[in-house]
Amino acid sequence: SDNTYRAMRTERKDQCILISGESGAGKTEASKKILLYYAVTCPTNHHLVTLGDRLLQSNPVLEAFGNAKTLRNDNSSRFGKYMDIQFDFKGAPIGGHILNYLLEKSRVVHQNHGERNFHIFYQLLDGGEDDLLNSLNLERNPQSYSYLVKGNCPRVSSINDKNSWKVVMKALDVIGFTPEEVQKLLNIIASVLHLGNTLFGEGEEGETYITTETQLSNIAKLLGVDGLALKEALTHKKLTAKGEEMISPR
Repeated sequence: SDNTYRAMRTERKDQCILISGESGAGKTEASKKILLYYAVTCPTNHHLVTLGDRLLQSNPVLEAFGNAKTLRNDNSSRFGKYMDIQFDFKGAPIGGHILNYLLEKSRVVHQNHGERNFHIFYQLLDGGEDDLLNSLNLERNPQSYSYLVKGNCPRVSSINDKNSWKVVMKALDVIGFTPEEVQKLLNIIASVLHLGNTLFGEGEEGETYITTETQLSNIAKLLGVDGLALKEALTHKKLTAKGEEMISPR
């Protein structure tokens, strides 16, 4: 970190730090140390202190939504990350952006034995206030949700989901999320869990129908969409032929 920063100041050229290694090697922790170095050692004023805080607080949020327990690592990053930090001519950080890619989306619906889904689901159930969980129609027990039982690993001794929840909520506030935006985010997370518990049946002619109508109503309410439109999206498929769209039962 120090060598790269000094080279940037001296040569006046963009610098790049590439962190690679096998799972569990410490790539995530190394990136945290780099951000901490720039936040602590670079010249700052009030605006830059706020910017540094935002850069640092991006880590808990990214880990909550993109990290999960695997067989080799209890906090394994399941995505790639490109972070661009911009500096002024005095060497102070003045901006930046983070590009995420290759997120392991399949983990949402399936986990291998001994592994978990993304941290945020367990953090919400363990750390969310009772009123919040009630408003989202959620139970605290992770075993109640199909998307959280595949790996048979609801608890991990090295992970404190309740404390992590507090850290993530504080981080969202520091980054600049409004209470309304946070609520919409939580509605989506809860909807994913409810979708996992949605049951489907097969009609006499092979068409798909939903057997858990109450579950569907909860999801539609959380997402703010029409219940019938959601039902059609889940039970019908759209085909396009010669520029014409056709909707048929799945």
